[in-house]
Amino acid sequence: MILPALIAQIQQRFSHQKRARVCLWFDPQGEFERLLPALATHLQQMKAAPFRLLAYDPKRKHGQLWLRRQVSLATKGLPPEQARETRFLIYLPLAEERLDSPDEQGRHHLELLTEYRIAGVRWLVGGKRATLFNFLKTAGVSLPETPGEQRQLVEGGAESLLAKYTAKFQDRPAVFWEQRLTPDLAQSRLVGDVDQTVLDLAVQPEATWASLTERGVLDEFLAAMRDRFNFTTETDNPVLWVGAFVEALALTEAFLGYGEPADFPFLNRLPPPRFRDSHVQLLRRWLRDANSRPAWDRWVAQVEQHINLTDWARGRSGLSFGFPHLARLRWACFRERFATAAGKWSEVRTLVESEAQMLREEADYARASQTPAGHWALFLGVAGFVETCEKGRKAVQKAKSPGELAQVYCEFAGTIDRAHAQLKATAEEHDVPEVVALVDRGYGDYANDLNQRFFESFTADESLDIPGVPFVTDRLDAQVWSAGGRRAVVIVDALRYDCALALVERLRGQDVKVEALRAMLPTRTPIGMSALLPKELAPTRLHVEKNELHPQADGVDTSQRANRLELLKKFGATCLEIGEVEGAKMPPEKTRDLLVVFGHEEVDSLGHSNAEALVRHLDKELERIARVVKRLHQWGYPEVNVVTDHGFVLVAADQLPPEVPVKKEWCVALKERFAIVPAGVDVPLKTKPFLWDASVRVAVPPGTAFFKAEKAFSHGGATLQEMIIPRLVSRGRVQIRKIGVEVLLPAYELTRAAVKVLLRPKASAGAPAGELALVSDQPRDVQLDVCRADEAGSVLGGKPKSVRIEPAAGEVAVTLFFDSKHSFKQGELLLLQIRDSETDEQFPPGGITLKIGRDF
Repeated sequence: MILPALIAQIQQRFSHQKRARVCLWFDPQGEFERLLPALATHLQQMKAAPFRLLAYDPKRKHGQLWLRRQVSLATKGLPPEQARETRFLIYLPLAEERLDSPDEQGRHHLELLTEYRIAGVRWLVGGKRATLFNFLKTAGVSLPETPGEQRQLVEGGAESLLAKYTAKFQDRPAVFWEQRLTPDLAQSRLVGDVDQTVLDLAVQPEATWASLTERGVLDEFLAAMRDRFNFTTETDNPVLWVGAFVEALALTEAFLGYGEPADFPFLNRLPPPRFRDSHVQLLRRWLRDANSRPAWDRWVAQVEQHINLTDWARGRSGLSFGFPHLARLRWACFRERFATAAGKWSEVRTLVESEAQMLREEADYARASQTPAGHWALFLGVAGFVETCEKGRKAVQKAKSPGELAQVYCEFAGTIDRAHAQLKATAEEHDVPEVVALVDRGYGDYANDLNQRFFESFTADESLDIPGVPFVTDRLDAQVWSAGGRRAVVIVDALRYDCALALVERLRGQDVKVEALRAMLPTRTPIGMSALLPKELAPTRLHVEKNELHPQADGVDTSQRANRLELLKKFGATCLEIGEVEGAKMPPEKTRDLLVVFGHEEVDSLGHSNAEALVRHLDKELERIARVVKRLHQWGYPEVNVVTDHGFVLVAADQLPPEVPVKKEWCVALKERFAIVPAGVDVPLKTKPFLWDASVRVAVPPGTAFFKAEKAFSHGGATLQEMIIPRLVSRGRVQIRKIGVEVLLPAYELTRAAVKVLLRPKASAGAPAGELALVSDQPRDVQLDVCRADEAGSVLGGKPKSVRIEPAAGEVAVTLFFDSKHSFKQGELLLLQIRDSETDEQFPPGGITLKIGRDF
């Protein structure tokens, strides 16, 4: 809008004096100077420009003689009529008085242009010398009416807000200029997001400061900081500037967070009251920003070298998040209160309920930090766990039958059993033993109550059934082994029901269901794995040798994996070890409709060797199983079943009931959680029939008790955690593929120590022949890194940047900031590498070459 309006104004001036060939444009304040390049380009692009633009610039040797010569050369050789129609606009960044006399230094006497004053025209707006303000007003721009706001816009001439704003947005349409142009609006649009600029300065002080200077908006930015935060400083050193501002933010937020006390030690360093909320808003945005939070932690650590409020804050109630030493103080105080309350559930509940809001806020502002001063989310999780355990114990008391108790277990498995393992692992990782002890006790109380009642109910008669829970052999035989079509079965050793629920979240995009099945007693691997076989291959006899169980199926020892696999192959299955699936880049050339994947026994192995390690490792194994399921779908198996032999008990040793006495001579086999006894012998133990051999029975101890001392991880008995096993079914009529990634860069030549990358989700193409017909794009996790083209090693600070690309989330903008210890030379080449975190696939292949545009 602006340039067409300016050209129209000049044309109007020529129309008033049709014989004039030259229009003089006086601009003593240089307000229009920033518009000249755009105006020259615009005129060149016009099919028939109404005039030619010339500018007086002695520094470039474009003085009066040069101007007159350009006018002469442009019309030389033209027919008289055409020469008369050739017009010129001469820009003069001087006062009109220079036509009559030089300035105070005796320069710029425009006496050689006097001819144009006589034979030409001057650009006037409303009969007065053209100023940027009156020109814009005539052009229809909505401008402020108060003298104060007008003055703020025009002060500074070429450096004024109005000059910079008009030059930057000159190409915007008329509707853009309909909004009233106030100084605040001009400043915000010129500088951009002031808060974000502060964050950029904190991450890269020198580069961002230089960028503001090069763009000509440093003064506007500093003015915005003054107006919004009352922050000014004499220094023009960006490092000192950022340090001073971080100190102001942290002190202001601490003062407000502790209730604005009159004895605050640094009252003289606080901004006036009306500016304080702005400080807090920016600081809390900064603390939540994952990209910029590390910068805050670095800067505030320097401030803490000379400011420490620990002694002042001790014993006071308050909540501020800027100073890590105050967060550490609150963390230590809360841990003391928690440890004191941990002896009684009622006191723990009262504490976490009264401090729930505080815990949420502490966790919120600590989340983005790489070095948080306390792990508040852990206590927040404990708050929910305490409440859920109480609900679970109440539900146990209401249940009256094995089926009802099984329903209680399944309902709370995700929020009690799974939560217990996760909280325990997190507390151990962060060395918070009081939380480990509490969640162990809470879980032990729930698990013991649940399983004692189940034991009493389940052993009250001869039935092995649990109403509402199908037997695993019957269910798999009917719905898996006897089914038709392509289907896969993944056999996992010791996959507890709550772990299967956690797998569902890792298989988003599929139709996933988990059903509860009843495992075979005793819940040990030789028995449980044999129970997974097709019904026609089920054992019919039990052989015991050296206290180990060997079920027999027509003389075949099914306790041995090799024998079970041989039976399945004869049944018509292709059998692959899990490592073969994980390591294969392409599906095997020849597989049958029924595929069995075996060999995942890490959960059971880790549990028996080190239960604490299992708790920490469990999530990794669930991720591994999920990847296998997804790969089988990619191979064209529309249905994938994940099944297991048994669950497990994971109760802390100090929460277990007393050991149950048993004599070895009573038993054919005696283990920690069960015994095999002769069917015809009366023993003072609760026993159940053994399905495959009527000559023996299975004796089990009450609830989570043992016949012999065992570690925290165990199985073999008749708790619900051992007997209720999952069958996870993932059905997909679609091909699962990770979303493609399109990489866009605003600039390949870098002028600061950072590179902005745009990652755009790219839908997959159709499935190749022989695979499923439809494609489901799944999220993709990628890592971004930058290294020098001629040497290894990242130039980023810390680890490569991890980003998740979601199919429906749209474009993701990532700024990679280089470590300040590196320096770069103009012309140097860098390599941007974007790789899939799991497969190492690169986008685009070979990476992207970047060039350094200037030394920094």
